[in-house]
Amino acid sequence: RRPTWLYGVGHNPDPRFSLANERTLLAWIRTSAAFAVGGGAALLARELVGRWASAVSIGAFGLALTIVIGAIVRWARIERSLRTGEGIPSPWLAGLVVGALIAGAIIGLVVTIVTMS
Repeated sequence: RRPTWLYGVGHNPDPRFSLANERTLLAWIRTSAAFAVGGGAALLARELVGRWASAVSIGAFGLALTIVIGAIVRWARIERSLRTGEGIPSPWLAGLVVGALIAGAIIGLVVTIVTMS
């Protein structure tokens, strides 16, 4: 199996664990796709709300890209740890997404208050 740097080490783990890792990867990919769709929707709303839509769009597309790359890296690291018996790496990606959502909500609240006055 390829890539050999991933599948060529250790032993084959219980398929349930490997499939659970794959399902988690797919969930992160869905999350990334949702942010990308949100970025596209913000671009469409640019004429209605002005420059803020561009900022939201750039942020959403950037977060979508970060999530999908981080998800693939995390999947590979966990798959490798399952094969070698090492500990599972820390879930930094979840913290990043939560932090971005909190920051986005605060910025959205401030922008709404400023534009309403």
